[in-house]
Amino acid sequence: MVDFIFNGQYIMVKSYDLEPYFTKLVYKACSGEKNYQRAKHQNRPNLGPITEHTYSFYIKTAGQPAKVVASNTIYSCEPVRHTEGFIEHMPSQTPQYLNSLGLKNPKARTNCQLRLDEFGKRRVPLKPFGELSNGRSGFYIHDSKLGETNGCIEVEEDFFNHVQAYENATSKESLTIEVKYPSEETITNYDEAASRGITKHLYPKK
Repeated sequence: MVDFIFNGQYIMVKSYDLEPYFTKLVYKACSGEKNYQRAKHQNRPNLGPITEHTYSFYIKTAGQPAKVVASNTIYSCEPVRHTEGFIEHMPSQTPQYLNSLGLKNPKARTNCQLRLDEFGKRRVPLKPFGELSNGRSGFYIHDSKLGETNGCIEVEEDFFNHVQAYENATSKESLTIEVKYPSEETITNYDEAASRGITKHLYPKK
């Protein structure tokens, strides 16, 4: 049995072993860009929601924040994934931190902050069991608050709080999540009205 199921609008706890540590069994979630938040768009790279499949993710927290590679071009920064695949905290977004990256152009600093906002405070990469038939890759679960993604799953902050509580109480290294949509017309945003808006990410990600 998988530990969680994402049905397009919620991540739901499915494993009884998790229930003592997850005080909520349902977490609001979304996937895909606005206007592409339907299950039928899952084959659209960088636009549609995460592909139906079963994935695993590590529950250990990385010992350092995500490394940010910065430049003064329009694509001003990119948080680089840890090779271990652990849960990463995103770096502080204070003016002092952005200045420390050497971003002298005010627009570059603003763009960098927008990029970090896309991941929220924490993120963890999803590892599919076998290759995806549509060739997509690079999915995360993260706790941003944008109401859209370019294919990752955005979930409310409590999810990571409870994952980490579970990690502290067990020797288990990873958990599994199945992405399964009820139908092709399933809206992949718990807020149906928000899913019909028009918003574009500044940076593409799969």
